[in-house]
Amino acid sequence: MKKLGDPIYFSDFRFHAGVNMTIRRGVEWDLAPKGVYLARHPWENQNSFPIKITETRVICFKDIPEAWLQLQHNLGPAVATKDLLKQELQLIYSHFYEIEIVTCVFFMPMPKEETANARSRKRGPYHRDQEAAPEKTEVEKAKT
Repeated sequence: MKKLGDPIYFSDFRFHAGVNMTIRRGVEWDLAPKGVYLARHPWENQNSFPIKITETRVICFKDIPEAWLQLQHNLGPAVATKDLLKQELQLIYSHFYEIEIVTCVFFMPMPKEETANARSRKRGPYHRDQEAAPEKTEVEKAKT
């Protein structure tokens, strides 16, 4: 099962400001907890960046409302059609059919300042035998 912070793969990093949508085959992403995940490219070693998944909906592909297509992350509102989206999904998922069950994942790219704040709050790892709040080392004490 997916965990918060796991990667969600995108081959195209074109996102809209505000809410975006991506479509995933099956229900795996509907079962995942909502929150922050790392957007990554599936086959290139690029840096990842956080996105916040706000909602998911399981639906038959052919029943996706037209209004949702406007939120598809890599399609502009002027060209967002089910036929075009189906062609894209057939490139990603072999033997994809419009009668399949998909999960529409609604997400927002995190603003840079939120990303920086999240990084600054992140604690470094510590060993399970180490105290949860260890004393500062001599070097750290000298810095303050």
